[in-house]
Amino acid sequence: ACGGAVANRDRDHLYTVTVTPRRVFASFPFKRCPPETHLGIPMRMPVARRAVAVFDRKTAKFVGYLHEFDGFEKRFGKRAFSMPSPPVVRGSRLFCEMKIFGNMITSYIMVFDVSERRLVKAVPLCANGVELTMWELTAREPLSSPPASDGRVFYLCSDLGLVAAFDMEQERLLWAAEYEQMEIPSAANYLPRYRRTKWAAAAPRIESGVVVAAPLDSAFLTAFDAESGRVLWRYRYDTGITAHHFQTLDGRVLVWGDGLAALDLRGGRLLAVNREAFGPFSPDVGPAEHVGDALLVTARGSAWRLDAGADAEVVRSLPVDGRLLRVGRWILSVDRERVRLYEEAEK
Repeated sequence: ACGGAVANRDRDHLYTVTVTPRRVFASFPFKRCPPETHLGIPMRMPVARRAVAVFDRKTAKFVGYLHEFDGFEKRFGKRAFSMPSPPVVRGSRLFCEMKIFGNMITSYIMVFDVSERRLVKAVPLCANGVELTMWELTAREPLSSPPASDGRVFYLCSDLGLVAAFDMEQERLLWAAEYEQMEIPSAANYLPRYRRTKWAAAAPRIESGVVVAAPLDSAFLTAFDAESGRVLWRYRYDTGITAHHFQTLDGRVLVWGDGLAALDLRGGRLLAVNREAFGPFSPDVGPAEHVGDALLVTARGSAWRLDAGADAEVVRSLPVDGRLLRVGRWILSVDRERVRLYEEAEK
């Protein structure tokens, strides 16, 4: 993980893969920019770079990397890059984000054709700064949220001050909207200082014409109109030190971590707050899976059922110390020692 990872809860983890009938796509750290020091003082931090690997789903054979496709090297040469998330797949087209490292971090929306193994398009989205050392060299891996899609539009939160929507059929940018970022602190006592992330890494949520995003470089949960990109509302849930999660549910947005809150999806009005939903202390709360008309999350070694009224109830028949994953009607409970399989109909 990058420098300051423990203090900032920016732990390196493979949070998602993309699976198609023939292939599996996953993003892995494959290289890192070498660190540099001067008299023991960091000049350049060991910043991780990631690449999207392609595997054959049937045989698990490694097929190659997206940056090895035709046209990539001609377009970008030897520039330092990172592809932090696996792609959204539509037919033979792959849509993903790539960040280029330089004096600034530049975000691109990349379009590949997996059948022809070529780069189709690279659309520059935005450029912005990250934490720097006192020599003004990059001090950390850029924060990155996974993308989302409604089947027609690719939504990306750049974590560089911009959220964007990209039409996957016409392969063009529909809109790009700014949000309020946290200020980047200057280096102190020769060492870089890092922003403390308020949110767990999560893809934007799309429901009823609203896109909700929790940028990792912002203190605010922000909602956008899905057609125009207009900012509808923003909400700051700044309690404790927990990195908060969010999810849409039946016209509401639930925010949880250090407590639980419910907001109106369209207007952002705070509807309910339950500060001790998971007990009096800040537990290690996990992301959610939709099950029926509720959400299932993990906290305190158990699964909890969250409803749209900001109520939380322990599901005592589903003990888990790790994370939950839903596949069809099946719910998998995964921790370090075992995998448990439950059927939704059995509660």
